[in-house]
Amino acid sequence: MLAGVACQKPAPEAGAAHDHDHEHSDTHAWTVWKGDYELYAEQSENRWALHLSRTSKFRPIADAECVLIIGEKQLPAKPGNPGIYTVDSPEGKAVRCTIDKQPVVFLLSGDGQTDKAGIRLTKEQQWVLDMTTGSAEQHNIQQELRVPAEIRVRQGGVAEVTAPLAGRLVFQSVPAIGTLVARDTPLAGVLPPANTVADLPSLELAEAEAKTALSYARRDRERAERLVEAGAAPARRLEEARTVETNAAARLRTAELRLKQLEASREAAGAEVGLKRFLVRAPIEGLLTEITVPSGSNVDAGATLFRLMDVTTVYAVAQVPESALAKLKSLGVASLEMGEGRTIRPGRLVSIGRMVDPATRTIPVIWEVANPDRQLAINQLLSMRIALPGSTGAVALPEAAVVEEGATQAVYLQKSGELFERRVVTTGLRGGGLVEIRQGLADGERVVVRGAYLVRLASLGGGIPEEGHVH
Repeated sequence: MLAGVACQKPAPEAGAAHDHDHEHSDTHAWTVWKGDYELYAEQSENRWALHLSRTSKFRPIADAECVLIIGEKQLPAKPGNPGIYTVDSPEGKAVRCTIDKQPVVFLLSGDGQTDKAGIRLTKEQQWVLDMTTGSAEQHNIQQELRVPAEIRVRQGGVAEVTAPLAGRLVFQSVPAIGTLVARDTPLAGVLPPANTVADLPSLELAEAEAKTALSYARRDRERAERLVEAGAAPARRLEEARTVETNAAARLRTAELRLKQLEASREAAGAEVGLKRFLVRAPIEGLLTEITVPSGSNVDAGATLFRLMDVTTVYAVAQVPESALAKLKSLGVASLEMGEGRTIRPGRLVSIGRMVDPATRTIPVIWEVANPDRQLAINQLLSMRIALPGSTGAVALPEAAVVEEGATQAVYLQKSGELFERRVVTTGLRGGGLVEIRQGLADGERVVVRGAYLVRLASLGGGIPEEGHVH
């Protein structure tokens, strides 16, 4: 319920924040945790300094009303720095504070402690650091594996765009590599091959003949119109003349187009207007990863022009040790660790491999992962947690509470309000963000569960980061 430990003599850089005196040898201290609140009370000569914290946020409580209880007497404490309340008295048995409109009583048992051994961080320093303490408790830990995983393209997620026929490739606007293109987006056009330069005289002759034929057909149609209007010829005569004129106009357009196509090929033009092309469209939505030929190149039918990659859905391939093969029969949920506490939950389990890699002695296990915002990159290496069947009850802490120090794992106990102690521990199962503590820690001991590395810095004699000081 409560613990009492005195502060050790501060190092110069760690003690500048306090507005009360730690130098007196007769300083006594009490630390009491009650629900979401922590009281760290120091009594030196005839003066008390009451430090009031909210443990869930590890921040000072600045708007409380506190009194020091001495038998039947109650002495009001004066608010000073946020979270610190002072009162002049040679003794005290309890402190009652009104917090969030609710009374909370902290009992001060015994004479307090004067032990100075430990790692010291003042309350003012703790309040501005990103750290939190909590009790080691029994938890039901879900067994899980933490293994490396690689992001890969899903099956069917790569498309090669090929030329539908032989011809010259023409880009209207060259897309950039890495561009996300929608399905059916036109990527380029293929201009069919033109006649050779040796055919130029025959093409010019065909154009001239077509012009002559069209001129003759137009005059014949005009004559037929006059005859039909005068009643000298049947209406069918006019219809036949119009048909002949239409066909002659079509032949002329064809001859002109062939000449234009030949001329464009000779000049290697890239944006021919009016020439018929075969459009090449994106068969899937995806990233444009490769353009194999430049605009204006002659390509054969079936030649690969572009490569597209669908990254909206990808595969996460976990490499599971072969020793865990028996446990893979009934896998639970999995999660990809993105760093900074962010995770992504994969979708369906695609497959569990049945061939062990002889080099790594691992088995591939593949999940499908939705990636609509493309935060996962192909070939990216991540860590994956895979829940396994079975769980166990054990003393456990959040993983952030355990500090890796080479081959040693340690936690930092909070002995009192301002004193901490390094404790080497032996860990076990990990699961659900918790780690089992098999040796070195008892149920109920209070530990730094976030920001433990800051306490470690103080223990090494280097002080705490500059932002931890109150100026």
